[in-house]
Amino acid sequence: MNRSSQLEHYKQQMASRGVSGATAFPPAWHVFWSLGVKVPPPPFLGFASLALITGGLFGSLFGFIAWLLGNRGIREMPAAEAAWVALITGTIFGLIMAAYYRGLARKHRLGSWAAFPDSQPGT
Repeated sequence: MNRSSQLEHYKQQMASRGVSGATAFPPAWHVFWSLGVKVPPPPFLGFASLALITGGLFGSLFGFIAWLLGNRGIREMPAAEAAWVALITGTIFGLIMAAYYRGLARKHRLGSWAAFPDSQPGT
């Protein structure tokens, strides 16, 4: 099965199980795939990978926005403070998202991405 048909099958399976498209296919993954990065959907990644990817992306974006907005008020936010904000929020967000997606994979008994259609109970 090629990658696009595997993704389409995954999309149909998750929709039939009541998982929303935004959860099954987060916007960051659309960007990865459009850039040609062959990363599996989030439920098929390990806890550490999920925490690093989601936390890194969210923390970087959040820290940058906090720095921009922090420099518009009465007080200025140094870059080092924005980096701490990014690190703390990214870590918390990454751990929460990794736990969520690993729980989703466990709930729906998702196997490995390489064997996705064949590893599904009842398919």
